[in-house]
Amino acid sequence: MHGSIGTQARKARIPYADGTLVATPGQPDPDLITSLLAASDVLGTGWFAAVAAEAGPGKTVAVVGDGAVVGDGAVGLMGALAAKQFGAERIIAMSRHADR
Repeated sequence: MHGSIGTQARKARIPYADGTLVATPGQPDPDLITSLLAASDVLGTGWFAAVAAEAGPGKTVAVVGDGAVVGDGAVGLMGALAAKQFGAERIIAMSRHADR
């Protein structure tokens, strides 16, 4: 949520969008658009978490939670994947769901 508007809205005026949006080099394949839209929310949040945690080579990162708010674990997963992309040596994922 940004101020009084939800980022899931059809239209939104986003301050500082030039620093938060990434243009694709062309039109994505139609089969990928739905996945890209789904990742657009959680990917940025997980990436920011890895940046804030200073994930990097030789570091250990703990991802606490698995998306308990929405029940799908997407933000935690994106945080773990971002930490791996930054070169974290060890990633510990903590969950209250044994099957995850």
